Formats: sequence, C-alpha cells, structure tokens
Amino acid sequence: MFYSRTLGVSGLVAGACLTACSSASGPSTDSPGNGDAQREVVGSETTALTNPAACPSASRKLFVLYYGLSTSDYDRIIAKQPALVVLGDHKGNASDTTPAYFHSRDASIKVIAYVPMNYAGSGISGNASCPLVAGSDGACSNTPRSWDCTAVAIGTRIQNAMNAGYDGVFFDETPTNKPSYVENCATLVKNTGGQKMVVMNPGAVPPASMLSDNVDIVSVENQYASSLLGFGVRAARFMAEQGSIADAATGLARLNTFRVNGGYWYYPTSSYSQLPAWFESYADGVNAASDEPHDCGSNPLHVAFKTFQNVAGNPEITGLWSVVTDSTSTQQTGFSPTWFSVAAGTASVTLGDFQQYHFNHWDGGSSTRPRSIVVSGNRRVNGFYDIF
Repeated sequence: MFYSRTLGVSGLVAGACLTACSSASGPSTDSPGNGDAQREVVGSETTALTNPAACPSASRKLFVLYYGLSTSDYDRIIAKQPALVVLGDHKGNASDTTPAYFHSRDASIKVIAYVPMNYAGSGISGNASCPLVAGSDGACSNTPRSWDCTAVAIGTRIQNAMNAGYDGVFFDETPTNKPSYVENCATLVKNTGGQKMVVMNPGAVPPASMLSDNVDIVSVENQYASSLLGFGVRAARFMAEQGSIADAATGLARLNTFRVNGGYWYYPTSSYSQLPAWFESYADGVNAASDEPHDCGSNPLHVAFKTFQNVAGNPEITGLWSVVTDSTSTQQTGFSPTWFSVAAGTASVTLGDFQQYHFNHWDGGSSTRPRSIVVSGNRRVNGFYDIF
C-alpha cells in the first residue's frame, strides 16, 4: 500500500506495497462477519503481547484506516469508539494537531501516524519522476519520500509524530528482507515510550521474525484470506485493510474470513480518503460481534470455541455444544461461541452435533472427536459444520 492523494478516488495505489449462547435451543446462523474470532487460534504464543495499547477489549474492537482530512469524517469515526485509527501521511509535520482533535473528544482512541519506509530506501516504486533508490539493511536512517515525493528523514518523521501526540506508528512499505532495519525503526518508536504502538505493513504474510517484542501488529493488507494460523500468536497481532469494497455486508464477510484464518483487525472501505456511506453499518457490525477474553498474556489461560459453516465465507453458527476437559480432569461445558479458564497442560476438546448441523472438521483439517490440544497459552479451536 502506498499513500497517495493524486491517483484515483481511493487515495491509494493498490499493490504498490503493501457472547456466549446460554440456552440449549440449538444453533442459529449469524450473518457473515458477526463472529469475533480474535484470540490465539492454533498453538500458543511464545512471546506475550505485552503492550496493552495493542490489545482489543470488549468495548473497543474497531480499527479504521483513514487518509482524508475532513473533520466531519473524523467525527463519524470518533462516534463509533474505535480502538485504533491510522491517519494519513502528514510528512513529519511537527505542528500536526490531528491527534489532539481525537484525544480531546475520546482519550481512549489510539491514534496511529502513517510513515512510509520506501522499503528502507528512498522513492516510489514504479514512479519514473520519483524513482525508488534501494536501501540496505541496518540503521533506521533512510529518507523516505511521501506520495508527492517530499523527502523527510524517517527519524524526523518518527520523532515529530511522537511529539505531536500520536500513540504509535504505522510503517508502510515495510521490507521483508531487511530485519535489522525493521527492528531498528520499531525501536526508535518504542524508545519514546513503552506503550507506543508499532505496526509494520509488508503488505503480505510476514516472515516470523517480524513479530518481535517491538512490533505489536503486522498488516497483511489485502491478504485477508491467507492463513495466519501457523504463527501461533494472538490474532490481535495481525491487521488487514482493503479499498474498493462496495458495501458493509462484503466488509463484514471478509472480516469474518480474516478472523477465521487467524487475524483480527480488519478495515474495508470504498475510499481511503473519505468514509463510505455504509461506514456506520460496518462499525456497528464489528462492535456488536461476540467477544472472547483479551488478556494479552496477563490473565489465566483460556480455551475458546467458535463454530462455522463449512461453506465459502464460513458464516458463524452459534449454539453448538462445546466441552473442554483440562489437565486436572476438570470438565466445563457450554454453547458456542464460548470460552473457559483452564489449567496448563494437555486438554481434551469436543463439539457436538445438533439436528441438521453435523461436524465436519477442526481448524487444521482433522475430523477426530475428541481432539487433544496442549494449552501453554490462550487457545481457540474452530469447528466447521455441514448442514443437511
């Protein structure tokens, strides 16, 4: 993804980088996107997400990426109480008052500054009048160019954004083959305050090394359907965003797909430079989604259950019998979506059938019930069902 105000209404040149059910009345099928699959999906996170600022909560689940300058759009965003808002390239403007506008109206919103990396070099890929000059791995000291080819040293961009009151940095055009450079840029942000957020956007599924202690979130941009399950990290460490989305229903369906595949933060829009007319409908869908615990590594271990249709888009099903027996032989039961506090060690999990809902497989493909899992961090298990 590359930020631009000159090429098309989207404001971006695409591809340039970048509540548990409590009754036994049986399953119901939610509209796509109403599932809130945001916990650790497969495996356990070896490095805890230690920055509370990057952790969603039951009341703060919405993420917005907006590159416009309209205060009326700002007000619409603020009204929906997002957790995170990424704002456009202000080119290291030391007098930027945008964070103060948001914080004075809702201090709980984390306002993130856009900073281009130009892949550790300087220039715009594919732009003959502002050609990309390759950089090298090492110090975070290049001079990236903005959408209009304005050159500002990356250290200046970072420092001015922090001085302006931003809560973190969204680094666009992140290189996947320069790990020292990426880590050094993240460190520059963290050195201004431990709770400052760092988001890296390579625009693709990242190398595992990018998910370091100093990188809170990695954006896969358009790769919302890619599986992120194998990383074994909390889904809140992954973000995706897409332009050219026509309506809220499509956005919510893709949010659901992203979360089934192990991601969490997702933002769809028809234009990055202005909010779509259906923004409120999408935001309401996100905010109404069922929720699992967001402990970011500090609270007791949990095993969470989600159930989905075994069809394209995987719309969520609720109300299916869920059972976990932990390493102390303590058994707990409920109806999906649900979660349980458990002891560390090997646990047994299973899901039941009901009427026309027939279990097909778990995440990972196995159809064996019960399933044995090792709980050393927070876990979520997905069950996929045929309907006949």
